[in-house]
Amino acid sequence: MYNNFEMILFDESYSEAVISMIDKAEHEIRVMQYRIGAEAIGGNGKAAGIINALVRKQASGVKVKILLDFVRAIRGQANDNLGVARWLITKGIEVRYLNIRRCAHAKIIVVGDREAIIGSHNWTTNSLTRNLECSIKIFDKVQVGRIVEIYKKLFANSSQFV
Repeated sequence: MYNNFEMILFDESYSEAVISMIDKAEHEIRVMQYRIGAEAIGGNGKAAGIINALVRKQASGVKVKILLDFVRAIRGQANDNLGVARWLITKGIEVRYLNIRRCAHAKIIVVGDREAIIGSHNWTTNSLTRNLECSIKIFDKVQVGRIVEIYKKLFANSSQFV
């Protein structure tokens, strides 16, 4: 069982692994993030690198779906996510939020149905450069399939940003 969770990602290895996964995507990328920092738009940091890779993939025909948190009571996170969501929508990316007043705190990226990364990394400067965060890359098709099925249900029952 341990071989199915082959890569533990700390620090720089996380953003490198995410961008590598995005670059290899052929059909669909599914993302769930609690927070994407406003600095990801037009910046040159790690968060911007991830977002730019997603935008390039969307432009190449790969379907990108993002589920963000949007609990309005938490101002900083909600304001960042709203701005980022609106910008991503202009790039053709479908961005939604949970409409059941439930916090979308999970941090997940799934490429196709073969690999996923789950863990604690938000796509913010602090999370990607300052905080001690840990995520795990999963190669187990059964476990990735479970993540995809849950994601599909959540996404289908979510609301579009406006």
